[in-house]
Amino acid sequence: MKSKVFNLLVLCLSIVFSGMASAYGSLNSADFSLNSADFSLNLVPNPGFESKSLDGWETVHACRIVPSSKASHSGDRAMAFYPSSEKAGVGLDLSSIALAGYRYFFSGWFRNADQGWGQVDVVLWVISAKDTVEYPVLGRVDCDKQNWARLSGAFRIPESPDPVKNMLVLRTSWGQNSFLVDDLIFRPALSISVDSPDSAAQTEIRFYLGPADEQRGGLTAAATLTDVRNEAVVETTAGLSGSLTLVLDPGYYHIRAGIEDLDGTLFEAEKVFAAGDPAALRENVDQQLKSLLGSESLSRYHGWLKYLGYLAASYREREGDDADRTLGALYHLDHWIQAVQDDPALLDTLSGVIEWAYSAGADSSGQPFKLAIPVNYDAGNQYPLNVVMHGHGGNHLEYSGGTVSNPEYFELHVLGRARGGGYSDLSEADVLDAVDYVKCHWSIDDRQVHITGASMGGGGTFKLASRYPHLWASARPVCGFGFDQPVENAVHVPFYSTHSQDDPTVPVLGSRAPLVKLREKGGQVVIDETTGLQHAAWNYSAGNRRAAQWFLRQARPEITDIRQIDFQAVDYKTRQAYWLMIREWGDRPGPAHIQANAESGNQIYLNLDNIRVLEIRVQDAPIDAARDLFVSVNQDTFLRMQGPLPSSVFISRTDMGWSVDDLFVSSPKLAHTPGSVFNMYGRDPLLIVYGTSGKKEAREAMRAAAAAASKSPHPVWAGDEGDGRDGMPHHQLLYGRLRIKADTAVTASDIAACHLVLIGRADENCIVDRMKTGLPVEFGREIRCSDGLKLDAGHACLGLYYYNPLNPEKMIYWVASAVPEVYGPYTPVLQVQSAPYGSDFTVLDLDPFRPVKIKNFNSQWQWIPEMEKVRVLTDRENTNGKVIGLIADQAIKATGSDMAFIFSVYNADQPAGISGITDWADLAATELNARLAVFSMKGSEILAYQKAFMENGGSTVFYGMPEPLEKETIYRIVTPAYFGLAQALINLKNEVPDSFRILDETVSDIIEHNLY
Repeated sequence: MKSKVFNLLVLCLSIVFSGMASAYGSLNSADFSLNSADFSLNLVPNPGFESKSLDGWETVHACRIVPSSKASHSGDRAMAFYPSSEKAGVGLDLSSIALAGYRYFFSGWFRNADQGWGQVDVVLWVISAKDTVEYPVLGRVDCDKQNWARLSGAFRIPESPDPVKNMLVLRTSWGQNSFLVDDLIFRPALSISVDSPDSAAQTEIRFYLGPADEQRGGLTAAATLTDVRNEAVVETTAGLSGSLTLVLDPGYYHIRAGIEDLDGTLFEAEKVFAAGDPAALRENVDQQLKSLLGSESLSRYHGWLKYLGYLAASYREREGDDADRTLGALYHLDHWIQAVQDDPALLDTLSGVIEWAYSAGADSSGQPFKLAIPVNYDAGNQYPLNVVMHGHGGNHLEYSGGTVSNPEYFELHVLGRARGGGYSDLSEADVLDAVDYVKCHWSIDDRQVHITGASMGGGGTFKLASRYPHLWASARPVCGFGFDQPVENAVHVPFYSTHSQDDPTVPVLGSRAPLVKLREKGGQVVIDETTGLQHAAWNYSAGNRRAAQWFLRQARPEITDIRQIDFQAVDYKTRQAYWLMIREWGDRPGPAHIQANAESGNQIYLNLDNIRVLEIRVQDAPIDAARDLFVSVNQDTFLRMQGPLPSSVFISRTDMGWSVDDLFVSSPKLAHTPGSVFNMYGRDPLLIVYGTSGKKEAREAMRAAAAAASKSPHPVWAGDEGDGRDGMPHHQLLYGRLRIKADTAVTASDIAACHLVLIGRADENCIVDRMKTGLPVEFGREIRCSDGLKLDAGHACLGLYYYNPLNPEKMIYWVASAVPEVYGPYTPVLQVQSAPYGSDFTVLDLDPFRPVKIKNFNSQWQWIPEMEKVRVLTDRENTNGKVIGLIADQAIKATGSDMAFIFSVYNADQPAGISGITDWADLAATELNARLAVFSMKGSEILAYQKAFMENGGSTVFYGMPEPLEKETIYRIVTPAYFGLAQALINLKNEVPDSFRILDETVSDIIEHNLY
């Protein structure tokens, strides 16, 4: 049973999860000869582009196309295309060389023309007199400027009622990279058709290798038909001119066939079909699925079965009952239903490289991952786990090609919920949940869990290592970035970073600068840089080899051996630092900071900032629980707890000073921490609730907002536009949707179990109306806060993060506005409230767009009182340009710099807030923990950069430049450590300032200390 199940798993993966090409079968081919028979097998005119003619090709959108002798894969020439806009490229008119209804194979070699790294998509357009239908991406290939990369696949040209042209389009997948194309092949591929009436009396199967062809008439296909238990039903051969007629029992079946073409090339195809009444088959599968999901004893299969069920339902909705991917998904689901019923211990027998899934807490969906189980896995041993995070635009399967089982360790490729989830919020929860699932069901060494990833995955490596250092044995970012993370938290996590210094996409400063900072704090850091690869640092073979040898020698220290902790906690999810836990934050918004040293004599020295209650977990701490404990807090308090010690010791700050106790009485309300609505997007159930009252325009907008929110892994709800693949943009959930309900449908059990995102005012949303007496904010003709603040509501929108008055153990996030357009994707208030670590209460004015008031609560859910010294914006300074200029001036003074490097202010004359109401604390709240950095440059370099920025229409500027600027003088420059600024700094000249250093000071600190 073990071998059959695994073989079928691999087979079904190739059917269901490899996009449109494998939906119609797979291909196994040797190297192709373009004209190896007596006639031309390849249908592409001028496939090697040796002729200067580009007949049959045309440009798509804004693109230039030329024959190129600069480089070729073989021969003398290639085709070069130079896009000048997103999604631009070239198209090959297939109308005269291919027929609708048949399946074709394509192959080509690709390389960057004159830029470092990019991606080419291959898509199919069916153009009619009315419109152009674009089918899902057929393939995507990574290209660099040094190596040729091959992309191949097979697809069926669909029927069209009003065809004008079928076009194979090659285009840049993002950005405007230029590409070379060479040695294109387009030829008929094997396809299978099945005619199976609902009665299942007879099923007729035919094989095709393109349209009927006398020269291919004698070719024979070898075929195997299996049922959902992978039992062979028929093994036979059939010619292209004949058919197979079978009598089959009702059920789903899979047929695989292979045929050798005239030049010896082997084509394979596979197809799933239903024999019998399709509706009855689907109903039977649905009933069995519900039964298995209702069995608690089979809970470890629930995520996998939910995922398979989602795929079947999704393909059916998008492509129809009879679509190949729908039938393939139903076959796969039915197989696993039978397999689990036959052998409930099946999970323990899985081997090799598999796809699997867990059940996510936020929405109870099945979320997939890819796992390579060690060769000859023995549950009696413990194994390391290598966690791999993909880059932007990928998923757990596409960016992990070539993964094989390793005898030494498990390898886990995570999805992160979305192609561009960024490994924060639900995307972060996906990584943690997948790791927990693997650790629960396989034998993993908890001290040898390693994390790595490239590009976006490299950024995720910095992020998760900084937020959860107690989980990881090592971190290996590849072309990663960590400007925005408190990387000093990871002082006990060894880092091995690989990056190309000429990377134009993710600047090398993004990894180098935070790692230099970490090394200065005592961290274990290897910075292994190369050049010439631009963004494709994953092709740095020597560095990859060294990193692979390095990471298995790393192990996380025993928690009880960690005697020094320096940790910045930024939200509810990151309140744990090894053997310390923040139980109650202080009164300031923003991060809390712990410095702890455990010394001999059972002594712990603490420096605590913005913390009211800290828990010491005695059994995990490097102390003797049988002896008295001595604790020093902030150098001015010395506390003693008599031994033997309880399991937890609590250090608390009261009006009388610091105290030590063995008991902490928590509030019935969920604790307040920084992080705002981000705290709700994690591992707990989440429900989106839209209002159904009010004007029709508002009702429709609230429902649209809920639909957008249900697709997003983040509190900022993405719209449906953008880089679509699998029919959805990168920033949307790939498999599943968050639950949404109308306010009138919300139940008591929903309120008991879920955090709630509430859309609509109290007069629009009845759930808000039910809890309004318990909320600290009222939205009517005015916006009124319980501390007496009153604001105009006419063109305003607000966001409020607060505990749920109907269930204080859960949170709410409430979005309300007088303007219906606010209820929708990219809600403005969420854009502002998503600034680093979020605020609890934000009010924006939409006409013109500007912040009005940003406020936070303390640890007891009381408004943090406005400090009298905080200045409100005056009419003189209330423009974006003047505000940014004042902040830059103060940053220059505070850091002893000569000038600042900042973004240009295009809307410089627009108001930054409302004069007399918006204050500097409101502006500081949007920059919590946005760190400053400094670097040095000669005057001549600064002038050259400034000129280049102006010539290229750049969005950056050197502010406060001294006059005159001495060319040979070295100047100190301060800048916010923003990703975009670092990218702009090195992209024009491909030079990296070695002097670049990240400071401890933040933009918020500058505002607070100098402008309040």
